[in-house]
Amino acid sequence: MDVDSRIRTKENEIAIEERLTRGFFPERDAVATVDLSRAGKSDFVILGGADSLNNWFNNAYKHAKENPKLLLYKLQSNAYKFSWLLIPISIPLVWLLFLHRRRYREFTAYDHTVFVTYSIAFMSLAAIALSLLRPLGLPGGIALLAILIVPPVHIYRQLKGAYGLSRASALWRTAALIVLSLVAIALFSAILLFLGVFG
Repeated sequence: MDVDSRIRTKENEIAIEERLTRGFFPERDAVATVDLSRAGKSDFVILGGADSLNNWFNNAYKHAKENPKLLLYKLQSNAYKFSWLLIPISIPLVWLLFLHRRRYREFTAYDHTVFVTYSIAFMSLAAIALSLLRPLGLPGGIALLAILIVPPVHIYRQLKGAYGLSRASALWRTAALIVLSLVAIALFSAILLFLGVFG
């Protein structure tokens, strides 16, 4: 590669870095200048510092507080768009259930992925069915009973069948998985809130 073409490439890299930095740090007070022509790929170019990052967080929080309806809309649309995130969040939690026994370590990430995907698909379909039946006159007591009974029974049957567990083994793992499901939902909700406020 000749010198002119290397200079053009470097100028393009610098222009991209400046555009990205301006996007993250629009306020440029307290600028720490760095000689970009001599900066290597491993060098960090700081244009703004902690104050600008603080302002960015504060502005995002202020906008969310001023317009809660917009935040709610963002949360709902992000929940649809990023629902697939529940799968990678849940897989390590399911894997933890089989960590202590050598027999169960033979199950691979693929096996856990299939289990989690099937389970989430079933819960989603059950929630959709419940939301369609409620306007048609399904009593609230029956809906609540279904919410309390159907998920644990499904998880128990799925664990027992998919992993070939005994009744006792499937029962304690069902209880543990219900708690871990709440952890997964809490993590997913935190990600949605972060995307809604700062996205």
